[in-house]
Amino acid sequence: MYNDNWSANFVQEKLEEFDNVSSITVEDSNYIIIDRKEGPRFKVFSLSLEDINYAEIHEIVQGYPQVNFISNIKKSFKIDGESLHYLESSGISFGTMSDVMRFTRQKNNSLYLDKEYGFVKRGLKQHTKVLNLERLDNRRILIERLNMKDVIAVMNNDYDLGVESVRSTKAKFVDFKVILSTNPNARITEDAEAVAKDLGIYICSWGNFLGKLNSFWN
Repeated sequence: MYNDNWSANFVQEKLEEFDNVSSITVEDSNYIIIDRKEGPRFKVFSLSLEDINYAEIHEIVQGYPQVNFISNIKKSFKIDGESLHYLESSGISFGTMSDVMRFTRQKNNSLYLDKEYGFVKRGLKQHTKVLNLERLDNRRILIERLNMKDVIAVMNNDYDLGVESVRSTKAKFVDFKVILSTNPNARITEDAEAVAKDLGIYICSWGNFLGKLNSFWN
């Protein structure tokens, strides 16, 4: 079972003066119970990993069947699609520390969907050329299109989308056709565009991406 001896205390420190929290109980080094001022209490299991797989998630859920939210403290990480599907079907939310804060503001423990993916999912579901979506991991989406080839997009929320951002995204997520910039204020550099071209991928803003989905783009 995952254990890091510190992340539950980290979550506690971040939430103890939060405006919608009445009390926090640390059950063990990775498991805490949070009472809201408004709404039911909820239980969080905390992680700090760069790569999260199904075996780890399944073990946590089996060991802590009452958990409402699994939170990963790492800012940059990868969790596989199988884990995300399993958590969703189990009614367990997943996200970062910021997501836990947003979950705390909810008046219930209904499934939380992170803002970035929620925005992209809603937009793609309304697109006339999109037949189906499959979330491959926390950043990549497989998009099935009408009478055209599937497209894999990887979401990127960096403000400065430069060469390093392109290279690190490619190294971590490997298989995709386009980096989808989800930050409306992102600065996409010419050098980043050049490196992306050399790697055989594209960089698109949200509006540009929606237009590209209408083309064969093979």
